[in-house]
Amino acid sequence: MNLKNSLHVAVGGGAGVIIRYSLIMLFDGTFVVPAAILIANMTGCFVLGYVTAHPVLKKNAILLLGTGFAGGLTTFSNFAFDLFWLAGSHSVSISILYGITGLVSGIIAAIAGYKLPAIQRLYRYNNYRRRL
Repeated sequence: MNLKNSLHVAVGGGAGVIIRYSLIMLFDGTFVVPAAILIANMTGCFVLGYVTAHPVLKKNAILLLGTGFAGGLTTFSNFAFDLFWLAGSHSVSISILYGITGLVSGIIAAIAGYKLPAIQRLYRYNNYRRRL
């Protein structure tokens, strides 16, 4: 285990956890469902998809943003507990809808993040061609 790599993961993870906690505090009690965890998970899925597909990011950036930040921001344990809590305190149907929404939105966000670098390259290429 490399200390430098571990520090990149720790710094990114710390930032991700702080942002997740801030989202929870910001949205606490605002909606019937725990929207902060949905937002955190979608954002983390997007970031991880983007980092994975980006052609020039170095290993340190991938560790910082992908493993660290996205890993600290997202939380399956909180998502699973929220499903359990919703089923007990509201209804099973709301819990199921929340679960499906979380899974589908996470997949869509990951795909969007993965596709974005290609769209950015195409945009830059088209702008470059217009200048010629």
